[in-house]
Amino acid sequence: MIVGLGTGSTTAYAIQSIGERLRAGDLKDIKGVPTSFQAIVLAKEYGIPLTTLDEVEKMVLLGFWGKQYQQLQINDRKC
Repeated sequence: MIVGLGTGSTTAYAIQSIGERLRAGDLKDIKGVPTSFQAIVLAKEYGIPLTTLDEVEKMVLLGFWGKQYQQLQINDRKC
């Protein structure tokens, strides 16, 4: 699955959560397309493999606004 990795403080929590679930083996076969330098740094820090828009045909875009992130249950998603 290709996931767009956005920008901002709330997105940082999502990137952290995705990385932790990758390490734990709960998520597999995920690559991120970063939209900012901050997303690149965080994705590398949390072990999320990166790709570019030029290398993908489609991706999943996740949007988080403030407290909505807290309601997302990433561990319920099967990838």
